[in-house]
Amino acid sequence: MIIRHCSDVKDYRVQNEGIKSLNVKFVITGEDENPANSFWVLEFAPDGCADMHSHLEDHLLYILEGECLCRTESSGEITAKSGDVIYIPSCEPHYLRNTGDKPLKMLSTMPLIKGSTGRSVTPCPEK
Repeated sequence: MIIRHCSDVKDYRVQNEGIKSLNVKFVITGEDENPANSFWVLEFAPDGCADMHSHLEDHLLYILEGECLCRTESSGEITAKSGDVIYIPSCEPHYLRNTGDKPLKMLSTMPLIKGSTGRSVTPCPEK
């Protein structure tokens, strides 16, 4: 069993190309003992975003606070708000943006692929 309080987890400021104004708490990662999934707390500042991207991991998001514009190639554009759940299948290109004037806080869980750290995602194979 793993029990960890989020306030004990250090914020990590993501500074990758295509990511704007995102802090992540890597609560459960591949560094823990035998987890099947990573568990992150994401916080996008107003107008923060993750440009169109895809990864091998399925993505399950739960909106805690704020409003999120989510765009995928298969579903088009939706707006999600507090209490909504978003499921994005493996290798589905997607885009996320905080469209509100307050922080967008989300929980994210993704399966840990063998050998992954759980602190990043695995690129999809080229088509």
